Amino acid sequence: DDARALEAHKRTLEHVPDDEAALAALDRLHQKRQEWQELADVLDRRVQRESDPSARTDLLVRLGTLRWEQFADPRGAFTAFQEVLERDPSEPRALGATEGLLAEQSNLASEVVEALDQAYRATGNTAKIAALYDVRIGLCETDSERVRLLGELAGVRENELGDPSSALDALIRAWELEPSDEATLGDIERLATIVSGWDRLRGLAEKVEKNEDLDRSTRRDVASTCVARPRRS
Repeated sequence: DDARALEAHKRTLEHVPDDEAALAALDRLHQKRQEWQELADVLDRRVQRESDPSARTDLLVRLGTLRWEQFADPRGAFTAFQEVLERDPSEPRALGATEGLLAEQSNLASEVVEALDQAYRATGNTAKIAALYDVRIGLCETDSERVRLLGELAGVRENELGDPSSALDALIRAWELEPSDEATLGDIERLATIVSGWDRLRGLAEKVEKNEDLDRSTRRDVASTCVARPRRS
């Protein structure tokens, strides 16, 4: 029966610790019996000794999934999926699981974002690179850092995705955080002209007028850009 088979394979491993047939048999038996901790231990042993990249990937995906679903161990799961992505950034199971971790595990967000960013860049998935910026911005502690990332996002949207309209949205967000930034304002004016997006700026003029942290000259210049320019077009 299963119990006797388990004991037999364990005895084999006492004499030959790397016996793959015995490890594979224990893998199957622990899976069948839903002995999750024993299964995790066996999978970890198999990962450590496996030299074939494809087989190692399968084992790591299984180990990561087990850690997440049976042990509520997102960090352990991420460690397994991350190793897979470092070898194969397009591996769909590890990629999908890591994206799921990003959606559900805010305490791992910074590390998961970096892993996904590397995978997306390696596979040329610019749209997903851009989507990660919103997560990065949400993790920032200062407005200056948010402004920097929003500027990068605008560049990705305009130059790599060919979407100047969305780039304008990112710059408007940056400018609302730092309305005295003349370079950002200049880029807003340029993109607003390209996409005929001046209507999006009209509400900003009112915000600037109410911003007492800005000097009068800056408020006047910004209001002129947001309001006067559309009337001249």
